[in-house]
Amino acid sequence: MAVSTWKWCTFKSARIHSSSISSTPTPPPVVHGNLTAAPAVFYISDTELQLTFASAAIADQGIGYLSLTNATGPGLVFTALELTDVVPMTVTITNVRAGGGTFDVVITYGNRVETYRGLVLAGSPGQAPDRVINGVSQLVTVTPAAGGYGSAIAAQQFELVYDFPANMSTGFSAADFTEGEAPALGVFEANGPLDNIEIFNLLLIPGVGDFSVQSAALAFAERKRAFLVMDAPLQAPASGSSNATPQPVQNWMEGLNGNAGAALPRSQNGAVYFPYLISNDPVTGENIPMAPSGFVAGVYAQTDATRGVWKAPAGLAALVQNTSGPVPPGIMNDPQQGVLNLDAINCLRAFSGIGTVVWGARTLVAQSPAFQQWMYVPVRRMTLFIEQTLLANLRWVVFEPNDEPLWASIRLNIGSFMQTLFLQGAFQGSTPAQA
Repeated sequence: MAVSTWKWCTFKSARIHSSSISSTPTPPPVVHGNLTAAPAVFYISDTELQLTFASAAIADQGIGYLSLTNATGPGLVFTALELTDVVPMTVTITNVRAGGGTFDVVITYGNRVETYRGLVLAGSPGQAPDRVINGVSQLVTVTPAAGGYGSAIAAQQFELVYDFPANMSTGFSAADFTEGEAPALGVFEANGPLDNIEIFNLLLIPGVGDFSVQSAALAFAERKRAFLVMDAPLQAPASGSSNATPQPVQNWMEGLNGNAGAALPRSQNGAVYFPYLISNDPVTGENIPMAPSGFVAGVYAQTDATRGVWKAPAGLAALVQNTSGPVPPGIMNDPQQGVLNLDAINCLRAFSGIGTVVWGARTLVAQSPAFQQWMYVPVRRMTLFIEQTLLANLRWVVFEPNDEPLWASIRLNIGSFMQTLFLQGAFQGSTPAQA
């Protein structure tokens, strides 16, 4: 018998689908999970059982897993390698022959399909399911049940859901970014794995709108001389009443959206983009909303390569690929965008005959008088680019004698680099001295 698993959050009952199940299965099904008390199992049909349990039995703050299998009998145990909460992964055992000893397996997950033919349960180790599937499949692994593979299998089809470890939290936790869990450090903490990357220029945290995470990411970007591309919330509309639910994106930016006075930090090393964009899910083939930061980072890279880091990654040429446009709540007109611009919210707009473009290039400092020189994305990224380049290319000076020959070499290196940028059009002025 094959295994079926079901992942749950806070429900009090569940139905588990599997291959052929009788009202008095032998051996009886074994339920695994992290409940504090075993659930009751009820027969529904030949392919479905229902499990019920008290809410008090939910462990780990309502996050966990359940799985069901005839663990003591022979059969195949398939385990999904990917999270399959929304899109089911289906395993089909078909073309059974040789008295049930030889068969094919077809695994489908969205628009991905894997087919394995001529698998045998006994007599030919080279065609055993684990030898053929494991290490080759990108979707599943297969192992024998406690009683081994057995000698025969029936044609069947069932769905797999990723079987989470009992101690794994599947919810978002800001502490994973800011604090970590001993001995592991948080993502943005000093001396962590990300901090040990020598040089990078763009940082993304797609879909994360938590102020504490964004604040830690901004501080990290400033320390690393990098630039943070941020996302506004998915649900926030372009405009509306401050009493509406959800509140407009301007209220989120100003810290009025139920954050007890918290507001997004004003930093010259970051920019926020709005709204989410509709794009095609490569797994399901369906159109879904996706965070804009990934699209915008692609525009940054394209602009850097074709025009230079000093060119604003925005305008009619900053065309966003692989999208049909903004989500409906994020569609706006010019006056609405004018209000958002003042709050340093960079908008993505869809224009007839052109497509979806990035239509804003302001950093998070907005209208702050103290940071006026860093108001625009290309200005700040240009200075970061110069700083990073000089830092990387002047390391050789550290242990040189501190005297006139060294100073002359430094002037020559920096002057040559800046002259190259000037000739590429990176600076204003008609002469290098003016620039």
